[in-house]
Amino acid sequence: MCDDARMPSVLIVDDDRALRKLMRAYLGQESISVIEAESGEEALALIDKIAPTLMLLDLRLPGIDGFDVLRRLEAAGQTVPVILVTSVEDELDQLVGYRLGAVDYVIKPVSPKVLAAKVKSFSANVEARATGPQRTVCGPLLIDHDAHRALIDDVEVPLTRREFGLLAALAQHPGWTYPRDHLLLEVWGIDARIETRLVDQHIANLRRKLAAVGAENLVQTVRGIGYRIEVS
Repeated sequence: MCDDARMPSVLIVDDDRALRKLMRAYLGQESISVIEAESGEEALALIDKIAPTLMLLDLRLPGIDGFDVLRRLEAAGQTVPVILVTSVEDELDQLVGYRLGAVDYVIKPVSPKVLAAKVKSFSANVEARATGPQRTVCGPLLIDHDAHRALIDDVEVPLTRREFGLLAALAQHPGWTYPRDHLLLEVWGIDARIETRLVDQHIANLRRKLAAVGAENLVQTVRGIGYRIEVS
């Protein structure tokens, strides 16, 4: 029972039953368990009961679409990583997907073998990160990585997944300046050539929330380069 609970799991949300069956077969060979949903509503109901390592989400679904699923996950504070797997190739849709929290965007038709390899690689990275430090302390800031919480002088800061990711990335080395492209790759997993304003927008939100608990100067701008955490 305990071993099964630790097995990486993937929630596949797609109304294409044949694709779900094929992905289940490939991922089963990699010792990755699969949960299936054929609609966005069903996926959201399942996530309330389980904690998948990753979700493969189609954009075009019966009922609410994939973008609405991402919005509802964000609103509910759910932190499950999402790879969008869709036939929608428009660049604007891709950018919207990343802004809403997707970690990758895969265009159909896609080789099930390649997609399974992506899932395996992602799961391995999650497992590797799990062996790292579970808490980071920088002056008044405490980051509890397991609980996905950030506290300033024991007061919790209500952060979205991306805001938490940015704060955790900056807190790895207080005083170091992290370029925007590094933060974009670290937190979003995407190339800086696609979009850099994402970082600035989320940093602004992060600073506003930090200021509300008395840490308005914790994250500083290094003009022309990026951002750093400064602890006096």
